[in-house]
Amino acid sequence: MAESILFNIVERVLESLGQHAPQGVVSSWGRRDLDKLEGAIRDAQLSKAKLIDFNNSMPVLKLSYDYLPSTLKRCFAYCSLLPNDYESENFELLRLWMAQGYIELFEESLGMEGVGDQYFFELLRRNVFQDVKEYDIVEVIRCRMHDLEKSQANPHDPCCSKGIIQQHQLLRFRSLRALECSNIETVPDSVRRFTHLSLRYLKFSHSSIKFLPDGITRLDNLKTLNVDYCRKLKELPRGFTKLVNLRHLGIRECHITDLTLNFGRLKPLRELNRFIIGQNNGVDTLSDLNLRGRLGIECRIWRTNAVIELRLPL
Repeated sequence: MAESILFNIVERVLESLGQHAPQGVVSSWGRRDLDKLEGAIRDAQLSKAKLIDFNNSMPVLKLSYDYLPSTLKRCFAYCSLLPNDYESENFELLRLWMAQGYIELFEESLGMEGVGDQYFFELLRRNVFQDVKEYDIVEVIRCRMHDLEKSQANPHDPCCSKGIIQQHQLLRFRSLRALECSNIETVPDSVRRFTHLSLRYLKFSHSSIKFLPDGITRLDNLKTLNVDYCRKLKELPRGFTKLVNLRHLGIRECHITDLTLNFGRLKPLRELNRFIIGQNNGVDTLSDLNLRGRLGIECRIWRTNAVIELRLPL
């Protein structure tokens, strides 16, 4: 009896949209059937939106956004803040989402990065991105946000902000999560004193900096540090292993010749694009880490215990 009543309600809702309810959609009260019901209503609304104005795609895009899960809506809104025609990489978007706290770990085995990958590919499947370019060798996907989709995101979302910050203004932003300093020769004095900030993402890539201030090691919440292509950078700061929450480290094409002592203490580290066998660390350090993705190994010196270190535990 309850099933018949439910079917009649669904039938009336869908008839108002010019559709008919599939009889099987209310065959039981299981989660799978509820998903079928939601899908049927969504398809009906999308069909009606297309009939309203064939030449205007905005109603369809609006519905596409409305049916995004709340987790994806936040990621969607964040992407809309990127400059027009700005090409993003999937890994970079993932790290930015993580810095903002948008990734919810619903399955421990996937890890934050695995969940972020699912977010990205779901948005990709929903045609949020365009001009997609895949680089299989390095597992990188470059894309930019679809122009029409960008207009659907809420530009007044309080969780997002963007802009160019002057050096003297940095200390005002005590809730700053992500910071990119490009085309600089020295780390600004204000950045050297940002230990009070809640920074989770810090990028200096393609800069001419020669050193990183020791104050960076007091950023307890830092998850991403990117100094790729800082070709004048010769070493990481002392006490680097104090960054107990660091998950992503980019040191590609730097002049760094050795990693800091006891590098294996960085247990949360998941992505490292360059590992250096030097005076402080041998290849056995890798067994202390839980890395994912591709890794380049560079041997700077021959260590006396190299043969023993190669005998990593299985």
